[in-house]
Amino acid sequence: MHALHRKILLVSLKVGDLLLATLAYGLASFLLVNFGAGPTFSGFLSMRIKLGNFLVFGVALLAWHLIYSVCHLYESKRLYTAREVMLEILKATGLAAACLLVIAALFKIRMITFPFLILFWAINSLALLASRALLRRLLGGIRKYGRNLRYTVILGTNSRALEFARLLRAKPEWGYRNLGFVDEPWSGLTDFYLTGNSLVSDFDGLSGFLRVGRGQVSLWWSRICLDANIYH
Repeated sequence: MHALHRKILLVSLKVGDLLLATLAYGLASFLLVNFGAGPTFSGFLSMRIKLGNFLVFGVALLAWHLIYSVCHLYESKRLYTAREVMLEILKATGLAAACLLVIAALFKIRMITFPFLILFWAINSLALLASRALLRRLLGGIRKYGRNLRYTVILGTNSRALEFARLLRAKPEWGYRNLGFVDEPWSGLTDFYLTGNSLVSDFDGLSGFLRVGRGQVSLWWSRICLDANIYH
């Protein structure tokens, strides 16, 4: 994915998350008014909308954006499990609801009650979970067809390194393509060659290999590499 495309996607994702939070706020207000857990409908309509209300909501939007960023919602999630993504989202939406509680206390906003916060958190969480699941499936499908790829070389040729290479091949939706392995001569290389994998360099020649592949291969440490360091 080109840098411009990645930037556009990231900005769109941030704006979309704030729109979902805004819709969750509106839907929570609507449901509480209609089911009698908040102000009456006539009382809701009688509330005057002042310039200060827009300023307060602007503060809430800024706070939500900062919370989502601090909770790592906009970092790459290629190697994250669905459970890890879900926990991050629930944490972020929980903090967003807590932020509303602080704003309500500071500015004495009658609409933001405890039932409202629970409903806002639930709606916002479901919306973000659904959007991330859809995005994850979409990006995974794109990577399976050879787009938005990252290239790797694996340091080492032991069983763990080979297992990690098999894991990358088994997960094409991650978008990683292994260029080969890097290692020094050792007794296990005979068994390594029998697997059909390629040794692209030794450690002394690694810097030269990376220079030739600059733009395609860059330094990176895998978070689930089974103790085998990889470059991408």
